[in-house]
Amino acid sequence: GSNYQLLISLPIDAGGVLVDVLAAQAAAEAAVVDAEAARDVAIAAAYGVTTTVVGTIAALRAVSPTLFSQACTAGYTSAIDGGGADYIAVTGASPASYVDNGGSIIVPTAGDGSAAWLSRHPLLRAKQWGLIGNGSTDDSARGQIFIDNNKGKTLIFDSNHSFLAAGWLLVGSTYNNTVLKFDGEFLLGVLPGALPGAGNYQTIWTGIAVEACTGVKILGRLDGNRAAQPQNEHIYVI
Repeated sequence: GSNYQLLISLPIDAGGVLVDVLAAQAAAEAAVVDAEAARDVAIAAAYGVTTTVVGTIAALRAVSPTLFSQACTAGYTSAIDGGGADYIAVTGASPASYVDNGGSIIVPTAGDGSAAWLSRHPLLRAKQWGLIGNGSTDDSARGQIFIDNNKGKTLIFDSNHSFLAAGWLLVGSTYNNTVLKFDGEFLLGVLPGALPGAGNYQTIWTGIAVEACTGVKILGRLDGNRAAQPQNEHIYVI
């Protein structure tokens, strides 16, 4: 009886017991996560899958596809610019088999084109092709590359970005059914001289030219940048 009385008279630190229980639960959950991660690594190793994570496309070009089977980029020109993508390694081809296009095909610096990083999924956002979209950097060249490598698809020009450009050409049936969707906006680049000599399509200055193709759609906000343009006729957004 005295032992029983002693036991029930001891103070109980309920808060401390709860903390201990939660700590044990967290440790158990962490152990499960660690075990699952170790399992995934083991499975990947068994199948020869190795992954590297890099910040930019420039950093990816410094990594040989012979070292890893897949790679992830956090961004395009910086790790926080929204241009990240997933790539798989291909090796063993003949020299010059792969040509770097700055988006879906990345060839290592000083590589001979026999190995490359290929995008795992279609890259359909402008930021994944190196367009800046800050309203002041000229995105004309990169935008044309983006379009030319994704004919017939729906291309997304990222929200909260203004893509300054001119002279994007969709000419010919290979561009059929291409859709340019501006979740941000298209901003027409400024005519650099006098027409017709300074024209970028025949004798005019245009942002986007569409000819001899069907099913092409251009959606979203397009700004002719009128305040910055010279007093000249034949300046068109489309």
